[in-house]
Amino acid sequence: MPRPGALPVASVQAQAARDKPLSSAAAVDLARRALAEVAAADAVGDHVAASYDAERLVTHLFDCAMPGYRGWRWAVTLSRPPRSRTATVCEVGLLPGEEALLAPAWVPWADRLRPEDLAAAGRAPGSTDSDTDWSAEGAGSGEVPWRWRR
Repeated sequence: MPRPGALPVASVQAQAARDKPLSSAAAVDLARRALAEVAAADAVGDHVAASYDAERLVTHLFDCAMPGYRGWRWAVTLSRPPRSRTATVCEVGLLPGEEALLAPAWVPWADRLRPEDLAAAGRAPGSTDSDTDWSAEGAGSGEVPWRWRR
């Protein structure tokens, strides 16, 4: 499955180009102005593609020029009402392209725990011992009220 910021195939780009109010130079300028509200001017690169999403709904993709975001693309989705010639901004976001560096899939803590992690402490982190006392010893005496005793 392609990533959300991947470049659309030629047929999808051609379909987007058929909707002139959403794919014209004025629409690209509108998308760039929308990006100027959420990103610095030097963070937005060249317009790379327009993707047809649905009837009267086109997403414009711009390269992201921010350091550390190689392969990411700014996306601006434009729409227009039926029989209207005026484009409206629906959504602005930053999406990962095919070359974007992403974090690995999340793994639950219990599955990440390795045997050597247990060997260092002698027990699993977060487990409770029956001899741990969390009582409020010394409360009201000016001392630190919570003491941890073994």
